[in-house]
Order: sequence, then structure tokens, then C-alpha cells
Amino acid sequence: MLSICKMRIFFSKKAILLSGCLIPIFLSQVVMAMDDKTPTGIPLDMEWKQKVYHFAQENVKHSAWGIAHSERNYQMSMTLAENEGIQVDKDIIFATAFLHDIGAIDPYKKEEMEHSVRSVEIVESLLASYGFPMQKWPKVKAAILGHMYYADRPTVEEAIIFHDADVLDFLGTIGIVRIVSITERHRWAQDLPGAFSTLYQFKNELTHSLITNAAKKIAEQRIVEMHESFNQLNQETFDGKVL
Repeated sequence: MLSICKMRIFFSKKAILLSGCLIPIFLSQVVMAMDDKTPTGIPLDMEWKQKVYHFAQENVKHSAWGIAHSERNYQMSMTLAENEGIQVDKDIIFATAFLHDIGAIDPYKKEEMEHSVRSVEIVESLLASYGFPMQKWPKVKAAILGHMYYADRPTVEEAIIFHDADVLDFLGTIGIVRIVSITERHRWAQDLPGAFSTLYQFKNELTHSLITNAAKKIAEQRIVEMHESFNQLNQETFDGKVL
């Protein structure tokens, strides 16, 4: 039985003490109640989601494919699914979004292994240890392996939606910011001219890898954004001669 008390709350490792009344609520439950959504409002309504998200906070750190990219991908996946009239499993999208790029981030990446394959290698056991419903793992695996623009065309609905969300994050203003952020840190952007060479290529080619009509529509506006930004950049850098 819980007592109603009005004095200060005192936290211990195992319970809450409220005005001398011991209330049997474990601290992990309190943390979940206090931290039950991501910055954009994604519910952390299961213990395994809390664990995945906290793992991502600690380990998925990168300016271009870190946890912010993960969260954008989740939200864009939901938007695309809604616009396409597709019912996707949010558990699959969540697990994929926050873990799909772990294989591209130190110390988890392996130089000789494509990062999606490496992510799958890491994520299966991680999700199992967190209590993820592993009957859904095959679809998470398909979504991770199919997320890149150069991947084989996915067939699982969640994988299709997530693939398009990931491609869209390479386009528009956010796409420019992401690639510029890796200048001198990645082969796509060995210097600023190299970064914008990659961006020009993405602008011209990535829309061809999109699958859904909803994603193609969003891409149209993002291509316009990139075109306008590149035109302005050329004006300010003497046609790129002093970039």
C-alpha cells in the first residue's frame, strides 16, 4: 500500500523514501518515469528501449551518423510510413534507427568490413541482452543491411521505409551540414572541395535510390535547398576557386 506524503523525496539505490514512508519503487523505474522520451518525443516506454537509447547516448557519437541522425531517421520513417499509408512496427524502426550505424563508429568499426554488416554483427547480441522481442530481429537485420543508398533494394516494409529515411538525411540543408562536418575525417570529405564534390554527387544521384513516393516528394524540396545553397556558395567563393 502506498502512503500519500507531502514532504521531500529522498532517493536511495533501491527505493524512494517519502516523508518517512517507504514506497517500493525501484530506482530504475523512477529513471524511466523521469526520462521517458527522447528530445523529439519518441517514447521510451519499454525497458529495452531505455537500454538501447542509453547505449546510443554513450556510444553512437558522431557529427554525421551519431544519435541525432538516428533520431531524425526514426522520425522521418514515421512520417514516410504515415504518408504512404503503411503500418510499420515501431519497435523495429526504433531498434534499427538507434543502432544501424554503430558499425561505422570507433571502437566498434572494422576497416575491412562494410559498416552495415558490422552493425548486424554487434546488434543481435546487444538487443537480445536488452530484452528486445527477438522474433522481430530478422526485420531489424534486413533494415540495417538495407539502409544505405548503395544497398540492395530492400523488400521488408520497415526496411524500405528506413532506407528512404536514411537517404533523405543525406539531402537538403541537413545533408550539407552532415558532410561538411566530416571534412578531413572521412574519404567523402578529405577537404572542403572534396566535401562539396560528394554533395554535388549526392544531389544528382541519391534520389534514384529512393523507393517510396512520399520520400521522392520530400527529396524534391531538399534538392531545391541544395541547389540554392550551392549557387550562393559559388558566388561567394569565385565559382569554388577559393573554397
